[in-house]
Amino acid sequence: MQLSVHPINGGQISYVGSLDNKNILLFIGRSNAQKNSAPIQALIEPLLALGFTQVWVESIESATGKLLDQIYNQHIDLSFIPLPKVEKLLRKIIKVFILLAHPKHWRYFIYTLKGKPINSEVSLLHRVIQFFGSVKNIYILSHSAGGRVASLAANELSVKKLICFGYPFKHPDEQEDPTRTIDLEAIRKPFLIFQGLWDEYGGKEVATKYKLSPFISLSFINTNHEYEGLSENEWGGISDQIIAFLKK
Repeated sequence: MQLSVHPINGGQISYVGSLDNKNILLFIGRSNAQKNSAPIQALIEPLLALGFTQVWVESIESATGKLLDQIYNQHIDLSFIPLPKVEKLLRKIIKVFILLAHPKHWRYFIYTLKGKPINSEVSLLHRVIQFFGSVKNIYILSHSAGGRVASLAANELSVKKLICFGYPFKHPDEQEDPTRTIDLEAIRKPFLIFQGLWDEYGGKEVATKYKLSPFISLSFINTNHEYEGLSENEWGGISDQIIAFLKK
């Protein structure tokens, strides 16, 4: 699979296929760079046969986080430290020094200290959609916080359908936040949400607990927010559902 990269203001896109293709499958992963969406990204590859150009969206901050993790993991090993909290603190300090050697990524300090507001991620997604233009058919596949970002851009003209794994209806350690779900009432595009039965961000209760647009379909899976423990057959069934949804 040949992966190409193209810069976008505030981030970059990585893609497989031609940017001239009319059908674009856009993947938006989790906001935390240390919690990847690898099992779900693996589902994207079979869709090449359907004629999609597959595109991954990544902010500057997320790309920097991955760069720091990569450099750290290649050169540093603190596994000998018996105290996890001490090891975690030292890891952060070491990453600061690594970052100092990469000035163009210093903006990452703001991201780590303040956290990145979702509006910034949505703005990046809007810029990506504008980059492709209104003549494209854009299908968005997302995971967790990526689903929130996608929902806020769902009614863009070129966005045709959306899929999300583990929509974060409610943070498990916080009170209900209406901003996480109010936009789901106004969705006017077909939106398929795969939700784990015991997902800590919302399980089987979400079907009746929240007011959802009639354009939203829920498919419950016997798993959690990390999509752990699913068999090859179960992943195959999920892949079949995605293909059928995209072909409708």
